[in-house]
Amino acid sequence: SRGSDQRNSEQRNSEQRSSEQVRVLDALAPRSARPAEDVAGRAGLSVAQVQSVLGTLELDGVVVEREGGWVKRPSK
Repeated sequence: SRGSDQRNSEQRNSEQRSSEQVRVLDALAPRSARPAEDVAGRAGLSVAQVQSVLGTLELDGVVVEREGGWVKRPSK
């Protein structure tokens, strides 16, 4: 079924995530927008690293930038 294909795809994507991507995702919330500086502090990474990772994750459709910062995109 299509739903299970999407879950399998998400699982494959999560297995391929770098440690920096995992740290940034762990530092984000689904509802509360956080600026890159806040994410960097929570993730223990530089702001430049976080901005790079957020850009990649945005292209992957995993995060979205909103007014006030970044949030995780809800899983479907």
